[in-house]
Amino acid sequence: MTRSPTDSEHRLLAAGKAILQEQGFGGLSVRAVAAKAGLNQGLLSYHFGGKKAFVQRVAQEIYEDFFKGLNLDVEGEKDPLVALRKGLLRLATFVRDHRPFVRGMIRDVAAGDEAARAFAKANVPRHGKLIVGLLKRCAAEGKLADLPVPLMMGSLMAQLSMPTLMADVMMGKHCPDWMKHDPKVVENAILTDAALAMRVDLALKALKP
Repeated sequence: MTRSPTDSEHRLLAAGKAILQEQGFGGLSVRAVAAKAGLNQGLLSYHFGGKKAFVQRVAQEIYEDFFKGLNLDVEGEKDPLVALRKGLLRLATFVRDHRPFVRGMIRDVAAGDEAARAFAKANVPRHGKLIVGLLKRCAAEGKLADLPVPLMMGSLMAQLSMPTLMADVMMGKHCPDWMKHDPKVVENAILTDAALAMRVDLALKALKP
């Protein structure tokens, strides 16, 4: 029989998710999580077996929420281009709403962090295969140009992910003058729901036959 999580487990997980989404992997210390949850630090190890297992659990729950929504968006959609647009919009929204988490994962993977690499290896192919499958269907049906998949994926990610991950830099106080913009202008041009939808449409338009 599956054991129901205790109140302290729920509080620790909620605190971990909040910190991970606000500060990325670097801010996810045992002390910070316990303080935010209002609990003793020892409870994290007691319930989750230590920081490494806890970080994996928190990151996995955040990802599973995204992947469940992604599947719901594309499931049963007969037109692969419509499904692809929905999937890309879901992915773009996830990156926007979890920018510190995504940046932290990229940084830690590049630095050779074992936990981050294990998480990326287990999960990135899941949504990656779904998007690639839709791209191939669109190309086969003549809805998109028949181009190499790496070229199509690179074009999509350059349009959808990079501007989002750079938005905070462009709005930050340490941004060089040549790339600094008014925060409201950046938000409206890159981060709003309307901006995400426009960027998805522009990215797909660039791949049209």
